[in-house]
Amino acid sequence: MTSMRIAIVDGGYVSYEIEARGAASVGARIEMRQCHGEDDVSEFARDAVAVMARQSPLSRRVIERLEQCRVIARYGTGVDNVDLEAATEQGIVVANVVGFGTDEVAEHAVALLLAGARRIVNHDRAVREGAWDIGPADPIHRITGSTLGLVGFGAIARAVHAKLRGFELRTLVHDPFVDPAEVHALGAEAVELDV
Repeated sequence: MTSMRIAIVDGGYVSYEIEARGAASVGARIEMRQCHGEDDVSEFARDAVAVMARQSPLSRRVIERLEQCRVIARYGTGVDNVDLEAATEQGIVVANVVGFGTDEVAEHAVALLLAGARRIVNHDRAVREGAWDIGPADPIHRITGSTLGLVGFGAIARAVHAKLRGFELRTLVHDPFVDPAEVHALGAEAVELDV
């Protein structure tokens, strides 16, 4: 008897050990391929009972070609790349991974903030060109004691705020859906957004 096949249509992760263990526990196996476009996804996932995707387009055209699929799992919090109506019509359950990548996105946001404030890209370029000139025309800004503004205070913004706490920033938050007392309890200030 052939085991059920789970198709992972986006590669890029270091390991699929967790997925393989989960699949094996229900008598399935995973196969991974970095698919390029709808035709590639359709061909690779045609006979899979489940499809796992990150960015690959799972349009109506793709979904209607999935002969055995019962589940589409999206690596990420949203399902923007999945045609939900087509999946529903085909009886396919669509799932996402709430909280997926929160720390990674927050870390990247912090890295970009630090790179911008410290002018890392400009100064790296200057050093590579044999120059080093820090002056009023290209200042490096101190982070400690600065003010950070966050529009929205969901999981990623909260993680950014937490990661930057050591810099003793004043964090201003605008989020009409979060109670100001909750913002305050996390060490930030709730403010109105003046546009």
